[in-house]
Amino acid sequence: MNQPLSEKSWQYRQLNAVTPGLDALSDVLLELVAQGEPIVAGTADLQYSNGLSKFHEECPDRFVQFGISEQNMVSAAAGMAAVGMKPYVATFASFMMLLCCEQIRMDVAYSKLPVRLIGHHAGISLGFYGTSHHATEDIAIARSIAGLTVIAPADGEQLKAAIRAANDWPEPIYFRIMRGRDPDVYGAKPEFQIGKAIKHGQGSDLTIIATGSTLHPSLEAPKCCVRKVTVWVSWTCIHWNP
Repeated sequence: MNQPLSEKSWQYRQLNAVTPGLDALSDVLLELVAQGEPIVAGTADLQYSNGLSKFHEECPDRFVQFGISEQNMVSAAAGMAAVGMKPYVATFASFMMLLCCEQIRMDVAYSKLPVRLIGHHAGISLGFYGTSHHATEDIAIARSIAGLTVIAPADGEQLKAAIRAANDWPEPIYFRIMRGRDPDVYGAKPEFQIGKAIKHGQGSDLTIIATGSTLHPSLEAPKCCVRKVTVWVSWTCIHWNP
């Protein structure tokens, strides 16, 4: 689909009603465009699954709909980065990191180009779509590629903070996100520094290290434990970006 859905359409209303975090990606990219950054965005027929429909509507001349052609999308993004643009390309995490692994390794990472790869609906968040759409290997694959940084935000606000912090990062980044339904963990405009873990609390009995969507349940789990045992458990939770 080359034209954005009307905000009055049932499909647009349904998508945004159940996934309130979908606007996060477009919002921060539009913010960077307003600051004069040469941002371009592209997706593989999934602009309503990742929220880039809003960016498409506001900046149609900066948006590319590649259709179901993920590998071509990644290679094209490398070409855009090579001529000075800052491309953000998005598709399901399973397609981004498994299907496009060769293009990411050779066209993007080997060349050290500042391409931003957005893998959304990571883990098993696509549910009944099955194994072909589940991304349980993507972090392992991404971390094995030399020169590729991996960032897994815990919620929409942290995604925006991470993208702002990464704006001038000179090499490629893989952003691993979920489906826009993430519980809020951080408030508006949280601090974010690439490569630095964030500590939640300080304890002496237990340390939980979490990343991405696992942070929220990791913060909730010790509370359940404390309610069920007579001995107080002192715990620390660290949000770590791989």
